[in-house]
Amino acid sequence: SFYPNRIDLTHLDFITIDPKSAKDFDDAIYFDTKKSILYVAIADVTSYVFPYSALDNEAKRRGFSIYFPHKSIPMLPRKLSENLCSLKPNEDRLAFVFKIYIDEKHLRIKRFELFEAIVKSKKRYTYEDVDYIFENVPSTKEDKNIFSFLVLLSKLTQKIRAKRLQKGFDFSNAQIRLELDKDLNLIASYKEEQTLSHKIIEECMLLANKSAATFFDKGIFRVHLPPDFKSLNNLKKELQEIGIEFDFYNDIHESIKNVQIQAKDLHIQDQVDMLIIRSLKRAEYSYNNSSHFGLGFERYTHFTSPIRRYSDLILHRFLKTIIFYSKKETAYLKSILPFICEDITKLEEEATKVEWDYEDRVYARWAEKNINNIYE
Repeated sequence: SFYPNRIDLTHLDFITIDPKSAKDFDDAIYFDTKKSILYVAIADVTSYVFPYSALDNEAKRRGFSIYFPHKSIPMLPRKLSENLCSLKPNEDRLAFVFKIYIDEKHLRIKRFELFEAIVKSKKRYTYEDVDYIFENVPSTKEDKNIFSFLVLLSKLTQKIRAKRLQKGFDFSNAQIRLELDKDLNLIASYKEEQTLSHKIIEECMLLANKSAATFFDKGIFRVHLPPDFKSLNNLKKELQEIGIEFDFYNDIHESIKNVQIQAKDLHIQDQVDMLIIRSLKRAEYSYNNSSHFGLGFERYTHFTSPIRRYSDLILHRFLKTIIFYSKKETAYLKSILPFICEDITKLEEEATKVEWDYEDRVYARWAEKNINNIYE
């Protein structure tokens, strides 16, 4: 083989599960049901994008891919993001893989390995496909094989999720997706709800991200600080106006959970979750670790999307210096990571703002055409 040092995993039934519109596939999963081992394979972008190359400098300048309703502006050239790096079905691809041994009884990670590999995705599913097959019967032999592991993985991830939510939060923040015609006018909008298929993938990615954060004490963490007294006080006032009591002096986690229960009874869960999210601080990238309040994790980082986030790309590079014992390179990266964390936090805010501004304009153009029309 061209890659004698990579582990060949092309025989395993890896699959990708993504939104309908996705063109770049960062992650593929496979679950060995007999040994309870979860494989999370992530596109190995650092094998194509070298430090200080023109590609790397441009990716660093962009920081993130930007997604509009009708098109994306990728962080990397499309030849990489949608082709060479993307874990496309039935193509051998370079991957950086977490092999995670799960203790099913105590719902925790027993141990994990991280290595470079070659994988071949057996099928590209959309979230809708997976939900449909869960509710019906797998139609093909291939689906049957894959679903034998997905069903067990789904049961396991649901338990892991329940345990995680004892410390973290479950906010119903459905994404609103817009559909535009060829003249970029709004023709439809739909809610992308968190379904079973989303939750399976989310839990698998959280396990990989969490594992990645254990390799270093200083580096690149994804941190989310707890809300401060002032924002909690403002939230309390807002909630009182709609008849919800919020006493946050004891355990903040319990208090917010209690607010969510009241909101559910009043059938305004979405709106109240929105208010709570707005009162929380924004998650950011940090050289020093402080925990992730929203997820309830002690240490957390972003490992799973190197095609669309520079943070994950630089983390892959950093982890490789650690697992291949390149002490000099590790030390060098550590010296620049504080600045990189600062830069990408700013770039993330900018990218999000660009996406929101664009959607606002789409809504405004639609509203202008529909002045005097009444809608429910």
